[in-house]
Amino acid sequence: MLPIGLLIWIVAMALTLWGLVAVLRYRIAVGALLLLMGLATGLASTAYPS
Repeated sequence: MLPIGLLIWIVAMALTLWGLVAVLRYRIAVGALLLLMGLATGLASTAYPS
């Protein structure tokens, strides 16, 4: 089983990439929200051991 910090980091990367794809498809509001969620989740993942 993967450590919780690594799992959260993987989710953060998925959200960030999904946000970038949304921005490239001209869905700016959705993309910006997903990017912010991805970055915040990535920052939160540092609180857990990986």
